[in-house]
Amino acid sequence: MGREVKISKTAEIKLEKLFDYLLENWSEKVKANFIKN
Repeated sequence: MGREVKISKTAEIKLEKLFDYLLENWSEKVKANFIKN
């Protein structure tokens, strides 16, 4: 049975900004590894 993770709107916005930063300054692979970990 999996767990459901709920994030706040603020956390969602911060994650989007972080993902944008990773894409702009690093690469898609770095972003994917960050999300996986």
